[in-house]
Amino acid sequence: MAGMLSAENFRFLFRNDKGSIDRSTWWGAMAMLAIAWILVALVATGVTLLGESLAADEKASMLGLLTQGVYLSALFNILIILVYVCYYFVSAKRYNDLGKSPKLGLVLPAAIYIVTFSPILTDQVLPVYGRWVMFAAFLAVAAWQVRDLGFRKGQL
Repeated sequence: MAGMLSAENFRFLFRNDKGSIDRSTWWGAMAMLAIAWILVALVATGVTLLGESLAADEKASMLGLLTQGVYLSALFNILIILVYVCYYFVSAKRYNDLGKSPKLGLVLPAAIYIVTFSPILTDQVLPVYGRWVMFAAFLAVAAWQVRDLGFRKGQL
């Protein structure tokens, strides 16, 4: 993993979907993306809690807090999207190694967004067990991607 921390490897792994990587490189890249995702989520949670505590203060301007919260929420959403784009680039390289379409790397980020918005979608389409069905489908997609990308032997 020490070799993965060079600028050339970062560019190769996270900036396009060309090339191929092996299983161990994929696992290392996933570890870096998981750390990045966790850090963004922790900072977003901390900012949310700070905003709630400031909102309880009578001196704070609600309009100012609302606009600040909207801007920060948009910033964190953009950062999470960047993590998912990097996931696609790394997974596409791994699918190239497996001899499959690199577009299969888009399936897990799409499943994450479907699960994220499932409360909106399932209340109209599948009102009773919709969220559970969506979450079970997400887990199946995640298991399939980890099995294919993390454990199957490719050409490298």
